Amino acid sequence: NIRKHAPGAHVDVGLRHEDAQLVIDISNGPAAAPPLRLPGGGHGLLGLRERAHHLGGTLRAAALDDGGFRV
Repeated sequence: NIRKHAPGAHVDVGLRHEDAQLVIDISNGPAAAPPLRLPGGGHGLLGLRERAHHLGGTLRAAALDDGGFRV
């Protein structure tokens, strides 16, 4: 998704175990180029949220003040 929506952006990926949960944190900075026109499945964040819920988890996603995004 970052490659598609924010090409050239810096990406940080974190993975940690916290209170018997697996926490995955992915964030990117602002795009360095316009978004790419790549085909997509059309489910996006809603699909990710549904899959996380189905597995007993949660998903939070939000735009960042610098123009990036965090999931």
